[in-house]
Amino acid sequence: MVNVKSWKEYQSKSLEMFNKDPKRYRYCLKFRSNKGDLVLKSTNNDECLKYKTQSTSILNRFEQFNRTLIYNMSNTPIPELPPVVEQQQQPPASQQPSESSSSKKKKNKKKK
Repeated sequence: MVNVKSWKEYQSKSLEMFNKDPKRYRYCLKFRSNKGDLVLKSTNNDECLKYKTQSTSILNRFEQFNRTLIYNMSNTPIPELPPVVEQQQQPPASQQPSESSSSKKKKNKKKK
């Protein structure tokens, strides 16, 4: 078992291991709450990689790596994020046209 210190190294070697033989590849995740450790383990029965961290900044990288593995395992292309669409700004309520008092009276009469 090889303990890898660098995230980039673990990520690249793990993906390489998966691409060599996807049927034999296994991936395990452990979180030890009492120590705050996140432990990732990848193996293909010939080679075993282990990455351990207590850093919370690694979580975004881990999420991206996990997503990449899932899409590779399901043999589907990784979708692109949809473009951000800007919403049209509506004028504040004070600038919107209000109903006239006569139309309000008509509505009240209809309700009775």
